[in-house]
Amino acid sequence: MKNKEELLSNVFEYKLSNGMQVAVVEDSKINQVQFAAIVNAGLLESGDILLDGVKVDGLVALVMAKAFNYTALGKIGKILFEANALFDIEVTNSRTIFKVSTSKNAYELSTKLLNYFSNFEVTQTSLESAKKEAIFDIEKRLQDEKFVNTLKVANAVFSNFNQIDILKLYKKKINAINITILRKFYTKYYSSSSMGFFISGNIDKDLVKEALEKSSLAESKYKIVEKSENHEQEISNKEKSFYQEDVSREFSRVIIGFKFPSRKNMYEKYGNQLFSMYQYITYSMFSETAPTIEKAIKKGLITRINTFDLVEINEKTMLLGDFITFKPDNLIAFLQSSKTLTKAPSIQRFNKIKKQLVVTIKENCHNFDFVLGLYLMANANNLKLLDLVNDVVILSNKKFSDFLLDVKKYPHSIYVERGQK
Repeated sequence: MKNKEELLSNVFEYKLSNGMQVAVVEDSKINQVQFAAIVNAGLLESGDILLDGVKVDGLVALVMAKAFNYTALGKIGKILFEANALFDIEVTNSRTIFKVSTSKNAYELSTKLLNYFSNFEVTQTSLESAKKEAIFDIEKRLQDEKFVNTLKVANAVFSNFNQIDILKLYKKKINAINITILRKFYTKYYSSSSMGFFISGNIDKDLVKEALEKSSLAESKYKIVEKSENHEQEISNKEKSFYQEDVSREFSRVIIGFKFPSRKNMYEKYGNQLFSMYQYITYSMFSETAPTIEKAIKKGLITRINTFDLVEINEKTMLLGDFITFKPDNLIAFLQSSKTLTKAPSIQRFNKIKKQLVVTIKENCHNFDFVLGLYLMANANNLKLLDLVNDVVILSNKKFSDFLLDVKKYPHSIYVERGQK
């Protein structure tokens, strides 16, 4: 593999005069144009967002997203549908993403979408409708095992994680949201300084910029300051290293979660290549070819690898391995005693992981959601998308091995859903 092989070379990033970051993927092989306005606030925001001295949490971001869809002329989704475009809103852990898909008038519609962010109209009627939609949204998420388990593991891994309250207090918290809170939230987060724009398709980057510069979206009067977290204090807290509950099924689920230091501390130590290492580590530690996992499968301790993932929740980062088993105690003992779980891969295996990652990026280079996901990771860490994917190619086994030596020292927690025989 060539050391300087370039991936996604058709990506261009720039900043508009209003300060908003924009990424353009010029892709002539796609007839449809897709774009997204990205607000840097999501469902799992820390519970100490201050709006003029009032503390709120990420459930406000969810209600805000639902309420934003209502305008004096009707729902944005319906208006754009009549303009031959599809509209969708997604609220992730840390972002609110407004997506549009269209086969024509892409430049005009991109300006139109941003213009909606220049004027938020909310009434008591639309707020009540938004609250009902938000409650339905949460109830749907609570049926998603991955979402629920992410919350539970984060609760075990992080001593100061309070978003677990979503599991029991969401109705009360949502119903307490009023128009004043929404307007303040809108003023703080729905502005060019805390938003981004991503667009992909048969388009021209200069014409995209010209269209977006026409929008009336402006900067916020608020200055958003990131909260620094005391990681050392968290490491010394061992009270929640194990979390267990009984479930009414025969098989069990064992999830091991590693807590990483704060994003700021990680970046200061590893620089930009940290985020390419994130692409490698899940495969290295928890895939079926990882030495520890392969051995556990052969011993009959793992029936199925349910999922493995690196989860970023604002400044928090955790690495998860999620396994289905009929022998939870044996599996836990095996994982905790393993000397190879965080062991550096051989040169041969490292190159195999690299090849797999490069192939995945190439195969999905025309996939809007896949490339958007890479952009969101890069953007969240103040990194160019092109730099992120190219760092995947140039990362050395030596640097990755040094990284794994540190991961070995990170505190970990075990979450168990114990099946009843």
